[in-house]
Amino acid sequence: MLIGSQPALSVAMICDRDSRHFRLAVERLRRQTVAGEIELILITPSRGLLKLTSSDLSGFCSCQIVETGPFLSEGAAKANGVRAARAPLIVFCENHSYPAPNWAETLVRRHQEAEYAVVGPLMSNANPTTLASWGCFLIFYGPYAAPVDPDKLRDLPGNNSAYRRDLLLELGERLPDCLQAESLLHRQWTQGGKRLCQATECRAWHMNPSHTWPAIVEYFFASRVFAHYRAAGWGPARRLLYFLAGPGLPFIRTGRAFGHARRAGLPPGLAFRSLVPAFAILCAGTAGEWLGTLLGEGRAAKLLMKFGSGREGIYTTEDLEAVERL
Repeated sequence: MLIGSQPALSVAMICDRDSRHFRLAVERLRRQTVAGEIELILITPSRGLLKLTSSDLSGFCSCQIVETGPFLSEGAAKANGVRAARAPLIVFCENHSYPAPNWAETLVRRHQEAEYAVVGPLMSNANPTTLASWGCFLIFYGPYAAPVDPDKLRDLPGNNSAYRRDLLLELGERLPDCLQAESLLHRQWTQGGKRLCQATECRAWHMNPSHTWPAIVEYFFASRVFAHYRAAGWGPARRLLYFLAGPGLPFIRTGRAFGHARRAGLPPGLAFRSLVPAFAILCAGTAGEWLGTLLGEGRAAKLLMKFGSGREGIYTTEDLEAVERL
């Protein structure tokens, strides 16, 4: 399904079922100040799973539903969205991420101001009522919760940042793998001279698991996939060295998480308490990185996609109500 004229920004969202948080995410996109210039792309195994009507997709410049069959990996699903997009810019938006009304307008304007490869927002916690949520947020999005010195900017929040579509298409057959770990792509591009931009005048609110165990599972799989791509080209000696350094990583990264909390302005007491779930999640991530570095990703990419499809079971009713009040 494709309706409308030429969009300024394509927003690609992976979704394989109807859910309350998915509909809230679409509604937040409809509230964008430039919703009429947005092409909404819903990437799904089958359109019937989403139970959408034409009124559900009203208010946008155009809408596409891209049917892929069973998801193989997040990177492959995103690549389908890139190839289908019609706008010169494309942003990946999760079905549990809720951007401020000026988000799309700001991302487009910043791309027009200079030759940036990627523009990303500041990130905030959409459900700040549990320590598990804070622990997860600090790990995944803590580095992007406050402004970063532009000279030190090496990556931007994955699943929330806008790319020049032509640069993504230049990756060719490598596109699915590169989109599997967006932060690695950002770092490769900055090392090659491409520029990133943190648009500090706009934000997106990310909803995190309400309990620690789902965050542990997600981070384990995500870390194994990340480590597999990071270690591409590493020799046996470097892989072994990383494995031996592994036991210290949760402690080092927990310290970094506390630094992110301070930069984001969290009260010290809340920051300290959130480090308990954060440490447990980071230990799981280290185990995932060990396996990814030594043995590759295995089935982690597919299992990560299966975990994502059941996200409605990891949020409490109170958290979903908090998102509705944003």
